[in-house]
Parts: sequence; structure tokens; C-alpha cells
Amino acid sequence: MSPNPTLEELKKEIFLLIDYAVPESQMDDARQFVTKMQTDRIGLNILKEFYSFLPEAENDSISKIQLLDSRKKTFLVLVTTSLDLYLYVANIERAEFLGKHADGIWDEEVLDFFDTDREEAVKKFQDPKIFPEYIPLGQSQSHCLVCSAKTGEPHQLGCPVEICPWCNGQLANCNCRFTKMGTEQLKTEKQINAFLDLLKKKGRIVFDASQKLGGLRE
Repeated sequence: MSPNPTLEELKKEIFLLIDYAVPESQMDDARQFVTKMQTDRIGLNILKEFYSFLPEAENDSISKIQLLDSRKKTFLVLVTTSLDLYLYVANIERAEFLGKHADGIWDEEVLDFFDTDREEAVKKFQDPKIFPEYIPLGQSQSHCLVCSAKTGEPHQLGCPVEICPWCNGQLANCNCRFTKMGTEQLKTEKQINAFLDLLKKKGRIVFDASQKLGGLRE
């Protein structure tokens, strides 16, 4: 598996894991759930993490993922399986197992990131019924298909959906970044940070549901 696998590569890897991790009676449903997530790197990362390291060290399968919170392109989710409920945190790069839902969140970094504490999190997330089902990127209108920015958040720099505030074209492909910086290339971290400062001063165009791949609006 390459360091940055394609969605199809991720899907194939998860199917291989499922062959060893899922009871025969749950196999069809487990595979259908993977297919449901096939457009979504975050969902696939959660599935890969689960089937790579089964929480109970027993054959099991995921039947539902619910969204508890999202912030800065990072998702806190509740995973329902045939054995229990589990908490995961995930982004487009990876997913991390946090523990059983009944035990709450102990990871202080996760609590701080989502601006809560352990006691508040237990109360806030204790009732699974009040949280919506996680909608895969590509089907959701509330998050960017490519970088997972939610409505009102700036895209990840380089996202092909982000609109240039100067020319209203595709920021990742127009020439504005070069003309504004007076250079033919942006290579160094110093240059990129300087360009980000220019973007912020101009006013970055945050994600909304009207945007689509290529930086255009519907």
C-alpha cells in the first residue's frame, strides 16, 4: 500500500481485512457499508482502523457511523458494531480509536481540540439517538468533497475546490498566487506562509455547498 493510497486502494485493502475480521453472517452487510463509504477518505480511514485492530479482538463489523462533532476538518464519530459502540477521531490522513462509548473520552488532546472536558463530553455525547448519521463526503452538502472543510471553514490550502478571491477561478490552478507574490513558483514554507497572509488579508472564500470541483459555483 502506497503512503497516500487512492480511494480504490483503500477500499480494496478494507475488503481484504474484512475477509479475516467479519463473521460470515455479516459479510455482505459489511461489504455494502464499505461501498457506501467509497467516495469518502475519512469514512474509509475509520473502517481501515477498525478492521485492522478489532477493539474486542473478536470478529465484528461496523453497521453505522454517527457524527458527534467536527472541527478544523477533523471528525469525532460514534461507531456502532455488532458487539458495542466505539469512539473514533478521524481526518483525511488517518483515524484513531479512542475507546468504548460507555467509557467516554480520556484523551486530553482530543478533549482540548473539541473545546470540552471529560465531564462535559460524557454528558454531551451520552445519548447516541440525538446524533445524525455520518454522511460520506461526496454525498454531504455540509463538507467539502476533497478536503472535508465544513460550511464556513476555509479549505485546506491546495484544495481544488477553493475559489480564488482575486479572479474567482480555481485557486490551486490560477496564476494569482504567482502574480501576487511576484514569483514564478511557490516552493518554500516561507513563501507559502506569506501567500497565506495575502489570502487572509484579501479574504479567503470559505466552503459552501454551491462550490464544486474546479473552484466554480453551481
